[in-house]
Amino acid sequence: MTFRFRKSIKIASGVRVNFGKKGGSLSVGGRGGSVNFGSRGVYSNVGIPGSELSYRSKLGGNIPAQRNNIQPNRSNQSGASSVEMKISLALQEDGSVTFKDAQGNLLSDDYIAQAKRQNKEFLINWLEENCSEINQQIETLVNLHFATPSPDTEISFMPATFDELEPTPPSANFPEPQPTPPILNKYGFLAKRIDFFKEMVDKKNNNLQQSYKSKLERWEANKAVFEANYSVKYKEYQKKLEEHNKAKIEFSENQEKRRKFIDEDRLNSPNAMQEFLIEAFQAIVWPRETDVSFEIIDNGKSVLIDVDLPEIEDMPEQQAEVSKKELRIIHKDISETQLRKNYFTHIHAIGFRLIGEVFVSLPSAEYVVLSGYSQRPDRKTGNIVDEYLYSARVSRNKWENIDFNNLMAIDVTSCFEEFDLRRKATKTGVMTPIEPFQS
Repeated sequence: MTFRFRKSIKIASGVRVNFGKKGGSLSVGGRGGSVNFGSRGVYSNVGIPGSELSYRSKLGGNIPAQRNNIQPNRSNQSGASSVEMKISLALQEDGSVTFKDAQGNLLSDDYIAQAKRQNKEFLINWLEENCSEINQQIETLVNLHFATPSPDTEISFMPATFDELEPTPPSANFPEPQPTPPILNKYGFLAKRIDFFKEMVDKKNNNLQQSYKSKLERWEANKAVFEANYSVKYKEYQKKLEEHNKAKIEFSENQEKRRKFIDEDRLNSPNAMQEFLIEAFQAIVWPRETDVSFEIIDNGKSVLIDVDLPEIEDMPEQQAEVSKKELRIIHKDISETQLRKNYFTHIHAIGFRLIGEVFVSLPSAEYVVLSGYSQRPDRKTGNIVDEYLYSARVSRNKWENIDFNNLMAIDVTSCFEEFDLRRKATKTGVMTPIEPFQS
């Protein structure tokens, strides 16, 4: 489409909700669970994924002796008097449950039948928990506005810490101790009188001096190598220190720019307001990639927004329900009337959420004009055209009248009637195109 306003962005998908048509395309993150059954009773083992925690609780009394034998294969009945087995449960996308042993192998029908008989109550509770999670995804999708921040939410710069460690200088101290000059032997009584003994003393002293000289030369050579290496290491250290100090200064400068951007420019500069609003929109956890175009006018006092709404065909058309008879989850069609109501609520929740982000992100904004459009076939030509379904002009004063601590109590579609609103819709959510506000 041709965007009406100057800046256009995409809000990326971040919510784990799969949109789709009939056929049960909602993602199911099944809870981990297992059941032990045998001669000592029936136990459930439920784990919390990612937490390394689990708990084990007894579900029923001991199994009667006549039912202890588990015979999955009647042609092979040489088994022991009882069998205890750990079973892992997994919920499939079609709502069925798979039963696997500790090695991950699928169980036979006989084992599964006995597990279901002995643990029917546990299985029903487990399915109902999963069913609630699936349906909660639809509720979360329909009521996106529940996460809208209050307009009195304060945004301020939170400084970060420069966590890069300063490089350590190399040690200038040569670790090897300098050799100590030897203590020479003195002439004794015999050496002073007899040349033979004097020569022996001289020979020992000469050996000591030669050994010392050799050690000293080796020490001096090692010290020279150390000093040469130290010179190289010190230059490397100086380079790293220079880079570190440069990075630290750059980090501080960027922190100051960021502080000024958030605490000052965002309040006064339309360009900064635009960039900050882009950040705010793109940080929203959103169910589908959404095109948003906007423009900030009147020096930040007014914000004009167009949002590309989903189609009703994108809404989940089924909800989950537990079949206690089949011990599985079935996907039941949502009625056409309820589907339209869900869609009607959802597209207004989208607008509500975006308006809320503007009033929090831009304290100077006094008005937000938000218009939602959808792509539909033109009845005259059949070409796909953009049709605006609703358009609202919202003042900050009226927005602040909403109790944001009690958003679950409001009807978001009726809430828009508190503002200047253009919308043509029946009580069941059938909508016809409107002309949006221009400013």
